[in-house]
Amino acid sequence: MMQSGADFIKTSTGFEEKDYAEKLGNKTGAQIENVKLMAELSRKYNPRIGIKVAGGVRTYQQALELMRRPRGNLTQ
Repeated sequence: MMQSGADFIKTSTGFEEKDYAEKLGNKTGAQIENVKLMAELSRKYNPRIGIKVAGGVRTYQQALELMRRPRGNLTQ
């Protein structure tokens, strides 16, 4: 995906129901650790690709935490 020529990659919005996801050991919505991994891989394979964070960001504090991660903002 990183080398496909896409301008952006996007996290999942979290299609699973929260209770079902937790039963499987998963979380719904954008997770900071996933965004961090996407940023690390983008630096290696395509530093110009943007990252769009979707789902699960409901507070200003969550947005700030994501912006502290590599790549510096929510859409890039």
